Amino acid sequence: MELHTAKGDAAHAICLLGTSCAENATLKNQLSVLLEKSAHEAAYAKTLEVELRAELHEARKQKSTLQKQCDRMPEIKAKAAEHSKIKADKENHNFRLLEKGIYRSKVRELARTLVAAGCSQEYVGGLIQAICENAGLTITNKMSRHTVSRAILEGGVAAKVQLGHELTQTKGNSYTQWI
Repeated sequence: MELHTAKGDAAHAICLLGTSCAENATLKNQLSVLLEKSAHEAAYAKTLEVELRAELHEARKQKSTLQKQCDRMPEIKAKAAEHSKIKADKENHNFRLLEKGIYRSKVRELARTLVAAGCSQEYVGGLIQAICENAGLTITNKMSRHTVSRAILEGGVAAKVQLGHELTQTKGNSYTQWI
């Protein structure tokens, strides 16, 4: 009977060995699939890490550049303000008597005022230059005697036009008796 039991036990052991071999093969397959999946994930994580490190490096570089720009900003603003002041000073020191080839109305008015004050028409241009230079202004043109006389004539005509306009605006007076 021992032989019979031993045969049954051996058959059972063989059956168990076959089952365990099948389970072992299945587990080996599952393990290899998991190892392959882990290898792919590790490779992806490695490439992602490299990309993120590159982005971090670029972000730090950009931060450093921006920080340097911020640190230099007061100097840049001060330099820009100084350049603006120099430019404004240059523009304010150069006074143009002519605008589009015609003496400005303020210059012609100044010439009329100087003549009315007793200055000779011959010296008005030089006097205007001297006044501007003493005020710190640089001018390039000099008004001639002929231009001064034309400015005086122009002022007389303008005065007559204004008088006529004022007479037309008055109420109660007949302006035709003046004509």
